Amino acid sequence: TSKQSYVNLMEIWCNTEKILYAVSNDVKEAPRLSVNEYAMPIAPKIQETLKKGTINLEDEEDLDDFINELKEMQNDRYSGINLLNINNSYNTIEFRLANGNLNPGLWIDNINLFGGLNERRNSQILAV
Repeated sequence: TSKQSYVNLMEIWCNTEKILYAVSNDVKEAPRLSVNEYAMPIAPKIQETLKKGTINLEDEEDLDDFINELKEMQNDRYSGINLLNINNSYNTIEFRLANGNLNPGLWIDNINLFGGLNERRNSQILAV
């Protein structure tokens, strides 16, 4: 809900996206073949948008514009992280990287992984 939380999330995501794809699945399981269709990596797109300066986040008043620019940049929900439901009736961030799996231990690991990412997003200190 704060400027810093979104900056933190974008920095964490861009710095760790490849790792997140690897660790969100079972040890011997590669990401599904359709990952580029339903959960395409988005870090390069975020980084390019940040470089162009079209995403500007100088202060808290810019937060809604920043979120709208992220959503515009994403275009559709088929990215590893879906930001399109921020500030709507759902107000959620969806993590789409993990393969479907029947292993409850992996579900718990992913809940901890993405819950921890969200917790980190809301912390004040970023050490990536």
